[in-house]
Amino acid sequence: MLRHFIFSLIIFTSSVNALDVVRFVESKSDQKQAYFVDLLRLSMEVTKDKYGEYVVEGIEMEMEQGRSSIMLANNQHIDIVWRMTNKEIEQALKPIYIPLLKGSMGYRIFLIREGEQVVFSKDLTLSQLKDLRVGQGHNWPDSKILAHNGFNLTKGYSNNLLKMLSKGRFDYFPRALHEALIEAKSFESIEVEQNFLLKYHAPVYFFVNNKDDALARRLHEGLMLLIESGKFDHHFNTHPVTANVLKQVDLNGREAFLLDNPFNSDETNVLKSEPQFWLTFNPSH
Repeated sequence: MLRHFIFSLIIFTSSVNALDVVRFVESKSDQKQAYFVDLLRLSMEVTKDKYGEYVVEGIEMEMEQGRSSIMLANNQHIDIVWRMTNKEIEQALKPIYIPLLKGSMGYRIFLIREGEQVVFSKDLTLSQLKDLRVGQGHNWPDSKILAHNGFNLTKGYSNNLLKMLSKGRFDYFPRALHEALIEAKSFESIEVEQNFLLKYHAPVYFFVNNKDDALARRLHEGLMLLIESGKFDHHFNTHPVTANVLKQVDLNGREAFLLDNPFNSDETNVLKSEPQFWLTFNPSH
C-alpha cells in the first residue's frame, strides 16, 4: 500500500512539474491585450500533444512595458512579454522571431484633437509634419525611430499620452491601426486623422527570459503550426481587436511616408524575405 502511494505521488509530481505555466502582466485597462493573450493560448494549445498541458495566467499589474521587460529579464513574476522589437531588446530577452501582427505595428495613423483635421490638410509635406509636435512613449522603440528621422518629439508615459494630446502638449500621436481605432472611441475630444500614414519595419514578437529555451521552442513551433494551417491569418482577420482594421482606416486613401528604422537586428531584417509573415497590402507613397 505504501509503495503504491509513493508511486502515485511520483507520477503526480512529475505531471505537475511538466505543466507549462506562462505568466504575463495583465492590464484590465488595455483591451488590445486580448489579441496577444488569445494568440498565446492558441500557440500553447496546438503544441499540447507534444509538450503537455499548460496554464496561461495573468498577473494583474499596471506598468510600463520597459518595466515589465526588466522584470522578465530578471526572471521575476512573469514568463513572457510582447512588444515591438529592436536590437537592445533582443539582447536583453529571447525573441521568438515571428511577427505577431503581420507587420501592421509599423503602419502608423495619427490620433489628433477633434476639429484639428484642417492642420493635416492633404498638401502637408513630410518636412512640415516633422515640424509639428509628435507624441510617443518614453521607452518605446517608436520614439527612437521618430527621433532618428528628425521628428519634433515629445515623450510621455503611456498612461498619460492621450491626456497630453488632449491638453495640447503635442499635436498628433501616431498609433498602430488597431490601437488608434480603439483609443479614439475611448477618449473624448480625440479622433483619427484621415490623410496620412507613417510606415516603418517594426515587428512585434513574443519575448521570454534568455534562459527559457523550452518555452521559446514551444512558442516558435506553435506559431509556425498556426501559420501553416491558416489559423494565424484567421486569428488576425477575425479577432475583435484586429478584424477589418485595414478597411476601417482606408489605407488606400492615405499618403504614406516611409521612415528608416536602423534599430532592427540582422535576424529581424532577414525576415523581410519571408512573405508568410507579413501583410500583403502596400499603401501608395
